[in-house]
Amino acid sequence: MEKKDRDKILSNMTTLVKRTHNFDAVFGALREERGMFNDFMVNEILSVEESNRTEYLYRYVTTRGPRAFRHLLNAFNKTDHNELASLLSSGDNSTRVFINGSASNELSLEEEYPYGANYWEVKKNNVTRKDWDLKKVYRMGSKPKGLALIINIRDYVNKIKDLREGSEEDVRRLKSTLEQLDYKVTICEDPTKVEILDAVTMFAKNDEHRQCDSCIMFVMSHGVDTKYTQLTHTVNIAAYDGQYVNSQDIISPLMPKRCKALVGKPKLIFFQCCRGDEPSYNVAKEQEEAPDRNDSLSHHDNYTTHTDGEMKKPPIAEHVKVISDLLIGYSTSPGFVSRRDPIFGSYYIQTLCQVLCRHAQDWDISEILTMVTNILDVRSPDVTSQFDTQGFKRFYFQPSIFA
Repeated sequence: MEKKDRDKILSNMTTLVKRTHNFDAVFGALREERGMFNDFMVNEILSVEESNRTEYLYRYVTTRGPRAFRHLLNAFNKTDHNELASLLSSGDNSTRVFINGSASNELSLEEEYPYGANYWEVKKNNVTRKDWDLKKVYRMGSKPKGLALIINIRDYVNKIKDLREGSEEDVRRLKSTLEQLDYKVTICEDPTKVEILDAVTMFAKNDEHRQCDSCIMFVMSHGVDTKYTQLTHTVNIAAYDGQYVNSQDIISPLMPKRCKALVGKPKLIFFQCCRGDEPSYNVAKEQEEAPDRNDSLSHHDNYTTHTDGEMKKPPIAEHVKVISDLLIGYSTSPGFVSRRDPIFGSYYIQTLCQVLCRHAQDWDISEILTMVTNILDVRSPDVTSQFDTQGFKRFYFQPSIFA
């Protein structure tokens, strides 16, 4: 979506929400537009509390590509909301509505958090203490909020695998963002298979977990998918020495039987790696439909994105069951590639840090990761991130708020 159209929606958000008299009709009309929402997006929108659902829908629309603005106008005209279509068509942004303490025609993520900037600041002006109903929301009042482990394999022994150029930017950006979110960060660079397993085991055994309310881990390397079912996700991660580490071997040390200190506490684990060698089925079509996509992560001359995967498939892994209090984030869907810019870093990690910087102050993790997926759908048509949970409650970072 063009910035001017996004600004029209955001600057008129209060009026749009207040004068939407039939949410179901507008939402239904938008769903009829080809390519506007997939089933996952529909479920996400409908899962939002009814009092916030209309605004959430319109913010969602701002992430849905170059035709989304026209689709919204069509939906308004079809559902007897003609005055709202006229409002957005008029181009009159003289009435500026203030949201979250600033003008709602706020900068885009790319403008506020430019890729070449050395530092992105995590917003904390709208942080409020959540009601800690421990049946529904995780407590997040410890200091630090938790321990964080970043494992990054950029180089490989004897150049047996492609250098992961740009991944150093992911490490730098993650460290800065997580520290601003009150996490104590440890970085493990270019470990072998044994060193990865040792690092994860030592991380899980750290006594400091007892005083923390959460933990978070990022694992970034080349990878390939192994097995996928509804409750099964494993991926093989390539270590510095070329040996593979199965994701379950990374996750299992944090499970209750092996890490009592984290029982009942949220554990967030993210994998930045390919899960196959396929691009999106609709890459060529989407690129043809959206030739004006100018908000790509890559702006430098003669760029070529790199992938974090390989052509071959490893042996099928054993069944892996997702447990409670565990959220697993993936930079792409099973069987598909994950894109990395050799200068600015991976699409997934950089976008996640942008959204965390702006919204960790007031959004829960599922809203944050859904927004990341929506943005990636626009930025790169063959990158569709994914996250899985089971028995995972609402999780808010609540930076700078301590019990």
